[in-house]
Amino acid sequence: MDKNGGGTYCSLNAPCTKHIAIFALSADAHLWLDFGMDEFTLFDDPLQFNPEYSWPEEGAEKDCPKCEGALTLNEQRPDYKGKPWWCSACRWQFTDEEI
Repeated sequence: MDKNGGGTYCSLNAPCTKHIAIFALSADAHLWLDFGMDEFTLFDDPLQFNPEYSWPEEGAEKDCPKCEGALTLNEQRPDYKGKPWWCSACRWQFTDEEI
């Protein structure tokens, strides 16, 4: 990473500092960046950004596990990415498994 007299610097004191950012300033004032993208992590269970939740039947009623208030069952639509149950008092979403 040394570009004509440049050095390395990392702003965090963590074991993975070489993966945060390494940058050097060369003699002709050019800034060189290396974000350590030579390594990456694969998760055993992949992250889901649009998980498919099981939806309760129409007319189902549940109480909030946090505040004991009545939950609202959200409409199941293809463009809705949230969880089925909503508590307006807590402003929190739940699945059937979380209740």
